[in-house]
Amino acid sequence: MNNAKETNEFCSFLLAKLKRKLLEKGVQSDSYRRNPLSLETEKDIDSKINSYAPEALMVIQQKIIHYTNGRVDGGTIEISLIDSETKKTVWKSEFEFYAMFRMTDAVDKSIKKIVNKLIEDKLIKA
Repeated sequence: MNNAKETNEFCSFLLAKLKRKLLEKGVQSDSYRRNPLSLETEKDIDSKINSYAPEALMVIQQKIIHYTNGRVDGGTIEISLIDSETKKTVWKSEFEFYAMFRMTDAVDKSIKKIVNKLIEDKLIKA
């Protein structure tokens, strides 16, 4: 996952809940949240991915951040699924999230949207 530092907390919750939900659907996964200030190279990150040897790579990229009164309260993420063998993007979608009252509500709504879209597009079982 690539995100801005302002959304670290949201993205950490999102990844943890997404991992649990995917496991419920029979999908084993691991996650890595890229720190934009990290000194890790692309080669370092590729090495971590290759050591896990996934069938596919899901890349979550934060595209937009919304602020209200100096507080992050929403945004847009883009998700791409890349086939490990061919290295080609095989699926892509975009999701908006909002935290009207609590961040956990925004995470729960986001996970529901993402999982429903993966089911709808027949990438995971219902």
